[in-house]
Order: sequence, then structure tokens, then C-alpha cells
Amino acid sequence: MSKTLPQLTQVTSLRSFDEILVNSNGNPRRAPISALTSYLEETAYVQQDGAVGDGVANDGPAIRAAAARVGAGGVLRFPAGVYLLNNPVLPLARQVWLFDRGAFLKQGPSFTGEGLIVMTQDLARISGASFIGNPSVPRPCVAIGNATGCELHRCYKDGTTQWLVIASNSPRTRVLRCHCDGGIGTHHVEFNASDYCSAEFCILLNSNQNGVEFWQNITGSPVVGCRVIGCHIEAPGQSGIAMVGASECQIVSNTIIGAGFGGISMSEGQQDSTVYPRANLIQNNVIRNSGAARLNAGIHIGAGNAHQILGNDIEGSSLDGIESFVDNCSFSGNVCRLNGRHGIRLANSGAGDNIVTNNICLDNSNLNVSSGHGILVEGPRNIITGNRSGDTRSAKRQGIGIFIRSSGNICTANNVRGNVNAQILDGAGGNTISNNITS
Repeated sequence: MSKTLPQLTQVTSLRSFDEILVNSNGNPRRAPISALTSYLEETAYVQQDGAVGDGVANDGPAIRAAAARVGAGGVLRFPAGVYLLNNPVLPLARQVWLFDRGAFLKQGPSFTGEGLIVMTQDLARISGASFIGNPSVPRPCVAIGNATGCELHRCYKDGTTQWLVIASNSPRTRVLRCHCDGGIGTHHVEFNASDYCSAEFCILLNSNQNGVEFWQNITGSPVVGCRVIGCHIEAPGQSGIAMVGASECQIVSNTIIGAGFGGISMSEGQQDSTVYPRANLIQNNVIRNSGAARLNAGIHIGAGNAHQILGNDIEGSSLDGIESFVDNCSFSGNVCRLNGRHGIRLANSGAGDNIVTNNICLDNSNLNVSSGHGILVEGPRNIITGNRSGDTRSAKRQGIGIFIRSSGNICTANNVRGNVNAQILDGAGGNTISNNITS
């Protein structure tokens, strides 16, 4: 049922005891006039301090003046326009900068500075900003340094800039529902030595390097507790998500298509070899066609231990669906199909047990007939149970369903049929192989 409002009488002035009609998302309600007065007192428009927004005049001084006038914790609004900057603008602590539809920040021809917006104070928030760069001298859209809890919300960048955001020593940075398309020489989002950061529900297209990157702390210890959730990452020049020294991070429910290198890559980087990343969760991601620029895996795990790789759907990688060189991990419920070499490859050292269970590895070895396998085991202490591995194509290519090339493994209760050369091959001896279905 639709809701009809009565005809309202026009007034020319308001009294302190009057009420106003507020309509939000089709839900009209009343509010005291004091609510409007409070809002207007807290909100400053950049035009009030001389910003023009014509894309020609340097609006940086006016924006900085407006930020100073509204003060810490205030709201600064940018109506539609193109605000040219020759130097960075800096939000104060707890400020909220609201950009209306059609409001852009443009890098001026003589711009100098770390980024169009530089955030150095805690809990500042940017919402709705769009950025226009200068390809001749590209800069980050937002550079965050030594600040806690800053946030970007619904911001947009094109290929004329570098990073959308680079956060250094800035824990709890959040990047929400932002859209990036193209970039010059960098990632879209980088969390550098910054714990508990997140990129959520972003669309990240055509980055020159990685879509999202975590980089270890300067002391050599991993960054901790970062998240990438619900993002769509397409055609990054390198990896969709790169984790260089990261622990207790969550990579969940992302879609990664056409990464030049790997879809998700986890490595130790340059950190102290005695401090390894651990306990990362990689779950329910969809990864397609990774390794177009360099042969690589859909998910590459090159460092750490105790990671959980659960429920991912990986197809069309140029090499393996999943490759891992570490121990004490769980690989469960993943689907690896139509990859160039192996579905799952385990090349661990044997310092702890890997659990490999309930995975589906079908129709792999697309590079060469028989050279790739459903599951390849090249290390000890792997427990391989309840998996399905085979080739369902009429022109079969997957060589061996489960190929074990190292001793000390358990292979039981797997369904392995339809491969070219063998269903299960114990190439080293000393393994426990029992109760598998092979015909």
C-alpha cells in the first residue's frame, strides 16, 4: 500500500518548538527543529571557504581552511564539481568528508605531495570521493600514515592515478564498497605494516600490479588480522590478493578473474625466517583463469603453517589449482577443475600433518596430456581422505588421480576414477593406502 502525505502549508520562518518532516528511504517521520539546527552547525560546505569546483582554480587552500573551520569530529561536504589540487588536503581527526554525486578531486598540473588526500589523524572518513589523476606524474588517491581507524567508503578511481589507498603503519583502516578501474604502476589497495585492516565489497579492475596487498611489519613480524571479503577483482597485472608476511587474516567470498600471476598468493617476503605467518583463512573464493602473464597457481601458499584453505572454487589456472609448500594446514571442500597442471600439489617439509579431505579435482592437466595430476603429493605427513579425483572428459588428459612421490602419507577412502595413466600411484613406498574406490 502506498503512503500519501497531506498537502503541506508553506512557511517562511521556523520557531524553536516547530517540527520538520524527514523522509529517508520512503519512511517519512517528524523531527524537532533542533535536529536540523545541530546538523547545519556541524556541516561545512567547502564553497563557504572559497572553493570553486570548476577544475581550473586551485581549491586546496579553501578545502584546508574549511577542514580547519569545522574542526575535529565535524562534517565537510563537497557538492558536485571538480576540485583541483596542487597540494594534498588533510582531514582532521574524526572528520567525515562527504562527496556528493559528481564531486571529483583532480590532481593539478603542478601537484606535489604524497597523495591527493593525506590522512595522518585517527578515525577520519572519506565517503563518495572520485579521483582524477595526472598520468604524467601519477600519485596515490589517498595516503594514510600513522593513523588508526580511517575509512574510505564508496570512492572511485580510474587509470590516471596510482593506488586508491596505501596505508602505512595505520591499523584498522577500512576500504568499503570502493570501485577502481585501472592504475599506473601500483596496486589498488595496499596495507603496509598495518594490522586489522580490511577491504570489503570492492570492485577492483585492471590494476597494474596486485588488486590488494598486505605487507609485513618493518620489524619482520607478519601483519595480523587483515580481511578481504566479498570483493570482485578482475584482470590484475600480478596477483588478485598478495599476502607478504600475513597472519590470522581472512580472505573470504571474493571473486578473482584473470590474474596475471596467481589468484591468491601467500609468501614470506623479507621477514625474519624465524617468524612465519600462520593461521590464515582462505575460504569460499571463486578463482578463474589465473596466470595469464606468468605460469602460476590459483592459490599459492609459500610460507607459514596452520592455514585453512576451505571451499574454494578454482578453474582454469595456468599451473595448479592449489599449490602449497607448508605444513599443519587443512585443505577441505575445494573444487579444482580444468587447471593447467595439477588440481592440488603438496610439496611440504613434513614438520606437521596436512589434512586433505573432501576436495574435488577433476579434468586437470590442460597444458599437456598426462603431465598433470588430480592430487600430487611431494612431501610426508599428508592425510588424504574422502577426495574425488578423475577425468570426466571423453578426451582424457589428467594423468594420475592421486600421485604420491614421498613416504609417510595416508591415503584412504578416496574416489579416484577415469584418469589416463593410473588412479593411485605410490611412487615412493612407505605410505598407507587403503579403502579407495578406483573402478
